[in-house]
Parts: sequence; C-alpha cells; structure tokens
Amino acid sequence: MTVKAAPAPSAWAANPLRSSWLGDPLSLDAAFQAAILWSAEHAGGPCLPAFMGRYRQFAEFPKDGTKVVLRMTLRGGMVSADADFLTHQGALVARLEGSEHAVDAGLAAAFKKSTVLAA
Repeated sequence: MTVKAAPAPSAWAANPLRSSWLGDPLSLDAAFQAAILWSAEHAGGPCLPAFMGRYRQFAEFPKDGTKVVLRMTLRGGMVSADADFLTHQGALVARLEGSEHAVDAGLAAAFKKSTVLAA
C-alpha cells in the first residue's frame, strides 16, 4: 500500500519535543491498520498488536511517503506480521519484524463505535 508522509510534529502538537519525526507515524500506523483488515478477512476477526519483535530503521522516511509491504501469518488465535517500509523507488527505509497481534472477533463491535469515551 502507498502511504502519504506524516505532517510535521507541530501540525499535531502545540509544543512538540522535535521539529521532525524520527520514524513516520502514518506509515507505522498504516501497517497496523492493514493488519487489522487482513485479520478480519483471514482470521475470523480483527486484531490488536500485543508484541513488537524488532524495528530497524535504515534511512530517513521520504517526504513523499512510503510503500508498505506486509507479510502476515496466522497461528492459532494470533497473527504474526512483518512489514517493510520502502521508498517509491523500492529502497528499504525501515523494517518491522515479529509483531504479534491478538485476534478477537469481539473487536469488530468496538471498532464500529463512532464515539470515544473519556477516561
């Protein structure tokens, strides 16, 4: 999937700690959102991340966005995922390996709620 680059931290927070991202939060989130969609289609329900194996970043995320390539494996009630984050030319920017996601059909109802409850 192709993902746009995230806006600068100042677009999201009044006083950000950094002026630029070390990793692109939109690309990282897109990988997790895609895992949810894959899980709902292939594992009998959506999933949420429970464990992160390893994240390595080899270069700055490009300003024009990234291509995210997922490799998903179903193991019982868990989904294992690896993700490559590439430039549009195919150069490897970052890699996420061994993330584990708990599958729960009950999450479908929670994801359909349109309001967020205050803590």
